[in-house]
Amino acid sequence: MLVEDAEPFVPGDSVAIRDVRGGVVRAVSAAVVVEHSPQRLVTWIPLGSPLLLPGDVHGQPVKTERVDRLTEVSWNSWGGPVFVWPQGGWHSVRASWTDAGPDRSLDHWYVNLHTPLRRTSFGFDLEDLILDVIVKPDLRSWSWKDEAEFDEACADGIVEPDLAKIVRDTGTRVAGDAERRSEPFTEAWATWRPDPSWQLPTLPRGCTLL
Repeated sequence: MLVEDAEPFVPGDSVAIRDVRGGVVRAVSAAVVVEHSPQRLVTWIPLGSPLLLPGDVHGQPVKTERVDRLTEVSWNSWGGPVFVWPQGGWHSVRASWTDAGPDRSLDHWYVNLHTPLRRTSFGFDLEDLILDVIVKPDLRSWSWKDEAEFDEACADGIVEPDLAKIVRDTGTRVAGDAERRSEPFTEAWATWRPDPSWQLPTLPRGCTLL
């Protein structure tokens, strides 16, 4: 349920971030709040966090446009990344590390393109817009990800032309921010560490219902 004028979450809170399209919850990820201000939301997904993804009849995750069921898996990649979500932005930036150990290094920056966050009682909703951007650690080079899938969605009318322009313009602009080393493409996030007292986030009851 969407809510307005709710109190901000505080560091360490567990939230659910849902991908919703056409009245269907397509995915849900549990995350820990690092920062929540009028300017931005920052979240962390520790290794082992629960994640709901489209699944087949055997409970195995599948990549599909039609979502009939969700299956629970655990986040097990990129060293437990941190995400920076600008308020009102059409994107988020993920710092992705090689692993979760003390000697980890930044593998890449991942720019996810999506609709602006909408506050719910237990977290936030968005609609993933398929196209993404991968920025290398040197911040000098970048590339589109899932471009063929995005073009197909545009051709099928899933992504309308005006929306497609917003998506591509946003991706290009954020890639330019990386080249200029603007926030959040900074050393502070590249070397960020979570508060050791924070607990593994959980998925709230009813998070698959609209």
